[in-house]
Amino acid sequence: MTRPLARLEAAEPLPTRPAIRIRDLRKMFGQLIAIDGVSVDIASIKEVVGHYLARTGLTRFAKYYPHQLSGGMRQRVSIARAFANDPEILLMDEPFSALDAQNKLLLQEELLHIWEEHKKTVVFITHSVDEAVFLGDRIMVMTAQPGKVKTFVPVPLTRPRDIMELQKMPQYGELIAHIWSSLREEVHRARQQEEEIKS
Repeated sequence: MTRPLARLEAAEPLPTRPAIRIRDLRKMFGQLIAIDGVSVDIASIKEVVGHYLARTGLTRFAKYYPHQLSGGMRQRVSIARAFANDPEILLMDEPFSALDAQNKLLLQEELLHIWEEHKKTVVFITHSVDEAVFLGDRIMVMTAQPGKVKTFVPVPLTRPRDIMELQKMPQYGELIAHIWSSLREEVHRARQQEEEIKS
């Protein structure tokens, strides 16, 4: 039986192993010093966390609880947390979709600044063609259901990138138009599939 990810906290524990819910981990982390003989250096953790809070402009909010932060600030915390974990590949699934245009642009720019510092591989999922072109080096366009790779589109725009400057470039507009023409077919196909299901 498949359970939606959003309901993971409410899932019953598996009979063979104890379950630790996400909220339990959050409560425990403050006291976590060692797990199976692996020590955690609290000072280095604070240093890394402090660095990314500073990079995202959140240093003075370090002691705030999530409910005390705005939506944009919580998104910045998510970015800071993702980079602080130092993954080899960073997966970001529409991290800015719930933000207003101004905060979205600021966080996109901040993500690029942090990326320039570390050059991590980022797999960024978005429904925004503009966002894909602004942030990406290579864009994978997917088909309508079932989702399969339709095409890869290289983004030959130089870095570092400034969205205001990019929007003035003919290459930027041509790239947006090219990707959108590929996507348009898929959007129409998805709508047709929905209509067929309804009838």
